[in-house]
Amino acid sequence: MAIAASAVLESWYHAQLKETEEPQDPWQILLASVGLSYVDVALAQKILEDSLSQQQNDGSIPRFLDPTFGGVMIPIHPILAWMWYRQTKDKTAFLAWLRPLFPRLTAAQEYWYFHRDAQEEGLITLQNATETFLPTPGIWPVAGETESPQIQDAAWYAVFCWANECLIDLGKALKTDVSNIIEGQELTIYSLNDKLWDEEYGIYRSFDVTQNQSILSGSIGGLMQLAGGIPNQEQAEMMRQALESNFIQAQHCWLPTYSLNSPQTQTDQLFLGNVDPLVNWLMYYGLLRYDFVDLAERLRRSTLQLIKEYGFYPAYDALQKEVGNLGLGNGNYGPTAAIYLDLAAKRIVRSSIK
Repeated sequence: MAIAASAVLESWYHAQLKETEEPQDPWQILLASVGLSYVDVALAQKILEDSLSQQQNDGSIPRFLDPTFGGVMIPIHPILAWMWYRQTKDKTAFLAWLRPLFPRLTAAQEYWYFHRDAQEEGLITLQNATETFLPTPGIWPVAGETESPQIQDAAWYAVFCWANECLIDLGKALKTDVSNIIEGQELTIYSLNDKLWDEEYGIYRSFDVTQNQSILSGSIGGLMQLAGGIPNQEQAEMMRQALESNFIQAQHCWLPTYSLNSPQTQTDQLFLGNVDPLVNWLMYYGLLRYDFVDLAERLRRSTLQLIKEYGFYPAYDALQKEVGNLGLGNGNYGPTAAIYLDLAAKRIVRSSIK
């Protein structure tokens, strides 16, 4: 199956390089590099370099190559670099490659603090649904409803805070000053727990800055902060309970993106109850971080089995069926093949991602 995933990934990647009427989405190509590092690490590194070459003077990296589509890239670059650093056997050579790129990685992360934290509380405000990886209805307004949404998206911090950690770790390896990132990370985690943490439900809630109100949603985005190391262990235990009671049922694949206890849940609709391989991938690492090894391993195996059985799709219907294909969207989707390769490589589950 790994051979098939590699073939799908390479074919999908090369198809993205061809000119089409549809706008290229560099975010998807970055996701693909998660798996390309197992196939061709030089190509994976080139993808990261190419993305950083789009960096603007303010440090931001556009989500799309066509500026008319707007939005700033989701900050996954440091996570990719950190994962490759851990995978490589020749760390000296890898750091030599990384060193000239590191100031750009740092500038891209600092952009959010300098330009999207108007209240200087360490909480970043997103202005476009393309800036998050989980634009759940109910959290993000329908296009046209609000001209300039200002959302502190709880799910987004799973990647942002993990990226901060990776920059700090890589900075130490490079013997480079990352004090700004350290200070920013400390403030962000403090504010997330002070403002977005909901003790009653055991989740983090997004915040609408324009309306000045917290948003209650059944999205799994309220639990993804595990991947970013945001909750303490006591909070993480509450989040595990919320996960088990709201997102795990015998007749459903792991993990639906919306609470199975909500009347809004539609298991075949994006962000409203489908299975998203990216979400599962992030949740896997989050569960490992807090030593929920049993859940992490079951999630890893169930995700691999879902992909093996139905193919490489962007998403899947979470409701199990006796017949029919659960795949949603077009098949042979490269990022899903990439996630498969990474999860398949984790044959021995580590008790921590630190």
